[in-house]
Amino acid sequence: MVANEMFMDSALQRSSVVSHAKLLNYTPKSASAPQATINLTINQVATPTLTLPKYTSFMSEAVDGVNYTFVTTDSSTVAVSSNTASFYDVTIKQGIPTTFSYVVNSNDNPTYKFRIPEKNVDTSTLLINVQKSSIDSSYDTYTLSTNPLSLNSSSKVYFLQESTDGYYEIYFGDGYVGQNLANGNIVQVTYLDTVGSIANNIQKYVFSDPVGGLFRSNVKVTVTQGSYGGTDKEDIETIRFRAPYYHTAQNRAVNTSDYETLITKDFPNVESVSVWGGEENNPVVYGKVYVSLKTRGFYTLTDLEKANIKNALIKNRNVLTVIPEIVDPEYVFILVSGKVTYNPTLT
Repeated sequence: MVANEMFMDSALQRSSVVSHAKLLNYTPKSASAPQATINLTINQVATPTLTLPKYTSFMSEAVDGVNYTFVTTDSSTVAVSSNTASFYDVTIKQGIPTTFSYVVNSNDNPTYKFRIPEKNVDTSTLLINVQKSSIDSSYDTYTLSTNPLSLNSSSKVYFLQESTDGYYEIYFGDGYVGQNLANGNIVQVTYLDTVGSIANNIQKYVFSDPVGGLFRSNVKVTVTQGSYGGTDKEDIETIRFRAPYYHTAQNRAVNTSDYETLITKDFPNVESVSVWGGEENNPVVYGKVYVSLKTRGFYTLTDLEKANIKNALIKNRNVLTVIPEIVDPEYVFILVSGKVTYNPTLT
């Protein structure tokens, strides 16, 4: 058994597979929060402008008897016209906003590793602020490191890994690769605790939190896109399959397998990918690579999703002269009729 756990191909315990994946610079994908797009019309507003704060709460319709909390991902402010404030294309994500604070103490925690206490955290929603001290409220915002080779001693980044017990941990630089922490610093961690794929395909939401002293009776919610994109945490077999390809891709998109690996790793809503070069296209188009994507639960991607994927591929990843183009897949639906011959005396 010990020998089996020494190799990624034969390991059975998740902790072993995750440990091998870490050597390949692969962090297992966390659960991903479903998101929806809504419009809001708020009446009887007495101020010239109205702000919709970040993490404003909405309650979904029941799924198998359970209502789920969705929250706004950013704050936005609009001008009020005729005592009415209208917010368009507001993105909401499923999850409960959670915040924890940790005081840096090298005696109690010499490795400066801080555990996130929920296994269903959506790590893409992590917000890490480091406050100077309990008497100095100024703080710096740290971002997730994606390219260690570009870091120096003053880079304000954090690193993410999955621990042996299945929880995620954040840790910081050592003063050479990334800025290190000092005793007395306060690490503030904010994220969404999500249920993942369970909350996909929800089409109705009601307003929960008061905004500007106004309550549910003043607010009309119109759904322009039901919830989609929610996924569960990566399982062992997915980690085992993706980690070697991700290591081979080296975070750059050169051949077709690189594109497939990066897209499925960074965009959990994508279930499968087909990639071909412009020289294989009909008609032939040089200087382009074509990507066709099948999503989870939907037939095509939204324009915003396509733009996000293209930007992620172009920025520091693909060959400079090659432009990615995302095309919608063509679906063929097959109805199978079966004819079974059997001997009733033997069945």
